[in-house]
Amino acid sequence: MNKKIISKKILLSLIMATILSCGKDDDVTNPAEATNVYVVGYEQNSNINQAKFWKNGTIASLPTTGKASVASAVFVSGKDVFIAGQEAMSSATDANRQIKLWKNGLLAKTITDGSQDAVANDLYVVGNDVYITGVEFNGTNNVAKFWKNGTPTNLTDGTKEGVANAISVSEGNVYVAGSEFDGMNNVLKVWKNGVAQNLNSGAKSAEANALFVSDNDVYVAGEEQGTAKFWKNGVATVITTKNARATGIYVLENIVYVTFEEYNAETKKWQGKLWKNGQITNISNGTQNCSLTGISVDANDIYVIGSESKGIVDVAKIWKNGTATSLTNGTQKATALDIAVVKQ
Repeated sequence: MNKKIISKKILLSLIMATILSCGKDDDVTNPAEATNVYVVGYEQNSNINQAKFWKNGTIASLPTTGKASVASAVFVSGKDVFIAGQEAMSSATDANRQIKLWKNGLLAKTITDGSQDAVANDLYVVGNDVYITGVEFNGTNNVAKFWKNGTPTNLTDGTKEGVANAISVSEGNVYVAGSEFDGMNNVLKVWKNGVAQNLNSGAKSAEANALFVSDNDVYVAGEEQGTAKFWKNGVATVITTKNARATGIYVLENIVYVTFEEYNAETKKWQGKLWKNGQITNISNGTQNCSLTGISVDANDIYVIGSESKGIVDVAKIWKNGTATSLTNGTQKATALDIAVVKQ
C-alpha cells in the first residue's frame, strides 16, 4: 500500500516536472534581430578619393591598391555584404577606372579589365547572382551596361552617349534605369530585360537617378529639365515646380518616399528635402549646400544619406527621421552614396 502511494507520488512528480520543463522551453525566445545600417561612399585622403563603408556609423576602408577609388553601391543578402565601386588603374588624373566587387570587406571580383574607363552605379543580388550596372567607355561614348556575375550586357549601342544609374531584379526580370542622348537631349529610359522604354518624349532633357520595383510596379526618380519627378509605370508625378532634382525613391506599404534637392533662392544653396505621398519635409535647413543620394525605410524609420557642406568641405551624413549624424569629421571631403538597412 505504501509502495503504491509512493509510486503514485513519484509518477505525479515526474509528470509535473515534465510539464514545467516544457513550459520553460516554450517561454524561451530567440534574441531579436538587430537593425544594421550599411552605408558606402568615399572620403578623400590628400585630395584622392578612397572607397569607404560604414556599418552603424563605424567607418572602414575597402582593400584597394591605394589609387583613387569610390564605393558606389551596397546590397545585403543574408549575412553577406556586397559592395560595388571602381578604382583608378594608376595615379594619373585621367587614368581609366576599373569596376570592382567586394564581398564582406574583401575584393571578390574585378568586373572590367581597365582597358577602357568604367564606373559602377548600382548593385543588386539575387541568390548567387550579382548584378552591377553602370557605364563603360567604348573609345567614343559611354555605353550603358549591366554585368551579371561579371558578364556584360550592353543596353545602348555606343553610337550615342548612354548611362545606366540604377538596377533592380524582380521575379526574374532585370530592370535598369538610365538615359541615352538622342542628338538633342537625354531621353530617360527603363530597360526591362534589355528592352528599352522611353519615359519622356525627348523634347526636354531628362535623367534617371533611382529605381524601385514593388510587385509589378516600376518607380523611377529623376528630373526633366530642372523639374524633380518620379514615374510610376511610365506616368510622371511632379515633386515640385521649383528648380530641383529627385535623387532617391523607396516604396513601402503603398507609401512612396522620394528624396530631392531643391534650389533655395533665398540662401542660394541646394536644400535636401523628402516627399512622402505628396507631403514635403525639409532634410537640411538650406543654409549649406546639401546633396542627397539614397533612402531606405524600415518600419517607421526613414534613413536618408548624402553630404552637406561645411565651409569648403563636404561632410558625409545620414539622417534618421530627420535627425542628422555626421559620418566623417569634416577634415576631408566625403560623401555617402548608397545605403542598405537590414535586420540580421
